[in-house]
Amino acid sequence: MMRSSALPSQSINEAPNSRPLVGGTVKTSDERGLFSRSLSKSFEERIDDALVQLKAAVAQYAMHLPAERRQAISDQLENIINVDDWYDGDEFPDLNAFKDLLAWSIYAEVPGWDSLGVDDEGDVLIAWHRHDVTLTANFDGHRLVRWTSRYQAEGDTVAHASGDCSLRQFARQAKFYLHGGAINGD
Repeated sequence: MMRSSALPSQSINEAPNSRPLVGGTVKTSDERGLFSRSLSKSFEERIDDALVQLKAAVAQYAMHLPAERRQAISDQLENIINVDDWYDGDEFPDLNAFKDLLAWSIYAEVPGWDSLGVDDEGDVLIAWHRHDVTLTANFDGHRLVRWTSRYQAEGDTVAHASGDCSLRQFARQAKFYLHGGAINGD
């Protein structure tokens, strides 16, 4: 059941608010909402700021996510947003892309993703890996998802599919692949 009245965004396909936090590190002149690289802060401080802003976004959506999902997201963020795995000059995650992922995850009603990542442009990436299905998604911060799938029914050849679509349409695509529609011919 979709709950839209109390969500931070009116509709799954509407752009999220991208107001920076107090003392924020979000570029207000950049529509993508990328974290700025302030020269006055150390690299470690910029990493911490990025992690805090992503966790603040999770808090905005917290009431719509089960506690175990919130904890899993927090753990994944801490695992990938840290000084050891980033280089000065790497692109931090796009805050709007991350909010798109959170909004999508509320509506999608699919199992939690297996991996979370960030590409070199700041897009947020997720993937599921099952015995017979691999599904990847790239959230770009403009309410668009680029996705790929690889699946194989027993005794059949490997099939691939890809596309780009709205958050709402990707919720349908993810259900189709992750709930066996591609494998079972549903």
